Amino acid sequence: PIGKRGLAGDRWNTWGIMGQDDNTSLADRVEECNRNSVVGIIVESPKGLDHLEEMLDVPEVDFVFVAPTDLSANLGLHGQIRHPKVLELVEQAGRQIQNAGKGAGTLALSSQDYQYWRDRGFTILCSVAHNFFINGAQQWIKSVADIENSKQ
Repeated sequence: PIGKRGLAGDRWNTWGIMGQDDNTSLADRVEECNRNSVVGIIVESPKGLDHLEEMLDVPEVDFVFVAPTDLSANLGLHGQIRHPKVLELVEQAGRQIQNAGKGAGTLALSSQDYQYWRDRGFTILCSVAHNFFINGAQQWIKSVADIENSKQ
């Protein structure tokens, strides 16, 4: 792997890639994995944002995810991910990331969030599973209520 770390032998980089009779060397497999890896980093604090330019200078970094919940906590605005200061910092970082030719990511908890961040060029948008379950359950309850109300 690129960087300074252990290699841990053959097993990690052959699963589903090479057959047992393949004569490809470990060095060749490492190169193949390096060519096909996606490297992302997460920025969670104002200090991280202060050093964003340095991180963007690393050629192997493909995308940067700006974590608004952690950022809000670091700003003393716990959980206020739509606070104007948090939005401003995430948007500024997004522009900087995109200008460096990298993918910009953040959190999208609703379709409105998704639209907001896509309109600002963010391409990596993550959500949380419980939002999907809650939204699905709410839609189900509303549909059932609509059916029952239409019978009255």
